[in-house]
Amino acid sequence: MKKLNASDLKAKFIKELVKEGNFTYDYGNPFLITQGINQFHVFIKNLSPAYFKNLPDITRVQLPFSTHFSKILNGNIPFLILGYDADSDIVVSWNPSRIKDRLNAKSNVSLYSRTSLQRSVSPGEFKLGILSNGERIILFKLVHLPVFFNNVFKFFDPGIKTASISIDDLAVRPTLKERYISWLNVKYAEKTVKGYTYGLNKVCKDLKQVNALKENSLFDVENVSILQQLYNKWYSIREFREYDMYNGKYMYSNAFKRLIDFISLESSNKNIAVQQNNLASEPLTNDEMEGGIDDSLLKIIIPLLNENKVLQAVAITSEFYATTRPNFKFNHWYKIVSSIYKRMKH
Repeated sequence: MKKLNASDLKAKFIKELVKEGNFTYDYGNPFLITQGINQFHVFIKNLSPAYFKNLPDITRVQLPFSTHFSKILNGNIPFLILGYDADSDIVVSWNPSRIKDRLNAKSNVSLYSRTSLQRSVSPGEFKLGILSNGERIILFKLVHLPVFFNNVFKFFDPGIKTASISIDDLAVRPTLKERYISWLNVKYAEKTVKGYTYGLNKVCKDLKQVNALKENSLFDVENVSILQQLYNKWYSIREFREYDMYNGKYMYSNAFKRLIDFISLESSNKNIAVQQNNLASEPLTNDEMEGGIDDSLLKIIIPLLNENKVLQAVAITSEFYATTRPNFKFNHWYKIVSSIYKRMKH
C-alpha cells in the first residue's frame, strides 16, 4: 500500500478541513482541532497491511505507547484515531469511546480494517463496517472529512443498523436542541445530560405559565440577551427558585445556564470564523508574498516546490510562522505558497 510521509499526510487532512470555515488546529500529531463548538484530539496514520498469512484482506494502524497519548487519555476531549488508505483515498475511523480504554494498555496496540471495505466506499457515502470482534468502523472518502467531524457520534450510535449513510441524509443542520445535547454529551455523564434536558422542558413550562415565553420552546430562542432576560425572570419567581433549590438541587437553573453558555460559545465561534474567512479572502499583500518569507525558509520550501510537494511546503511554512504570525492559518499559507509555486512554473 502507498504511504505518505507524516508532513504530507497531515497537510492533506488539513487541506480538506480548512474548507470548513469554522475550523482551527494545533501542530504536531496527535493534535487538537476545534470545529465550531466541538473539540477533538486527532491522531492520523497511514493504513498498512496486517501481514496475516491467511487473512490478506486485513489492514491496520499500529499505535505505540506514548506519553502524548497519556496526557490525552486523562482529559475529557474525545480522541479520534484516523487511518488513511492513499490507494483508495479513504479514511477509516474507530469508535472514540473505546479508543481510550485500549491506548497505552500495552506497548503496541493495533486497530484493524479491511481492504475490501476500503475499496467498496463510494463518493457521497459513509460506510459502516463491522469487524470480527464486533467493533464498528466508519469508512469514507477524504473529501468528506468536515462532514465526518460534524457527525462523529451519530456514526457510532449503536441504534444505527444500516450498512451505509448517504451524505445527503447528513446535510441538514442539526437543531439547536440536538447541538446542545451533543455538546453536553462531550462534557457530562449521560445521567447529567438527561437531567439537563428534562430540566429545560420544565423551565419552558414554567415560563409559559407566567406568559414570559412566547415561543414553543427555549430552543427556539438563539439570542443570548433574550435568554438571559428569561432566566432572570424565571429565577425571580420564588416558587420556581425554591423548587430548583430544594427539589432539583439546582439542576433546572444549571440546565438553563448551560444553554446560555452553549449559545454564547456558538455565537463567539461564528464571529471568529467570519473574521478568519474575511481575512483569508483578502488579496495578498507584497509582504505576504515571497518577499515577506524568511530566506532560510525559502531555501527549504523551494526544493520541495520544485518536486511539486506543495502541501508539504505549506505545512512547513505554517509551522515556521506559528508564533510570529499566529493569525495566519493553513489556508493563508496555502494561498501564499501556491502563488510562489505558480510563478516558479511559468
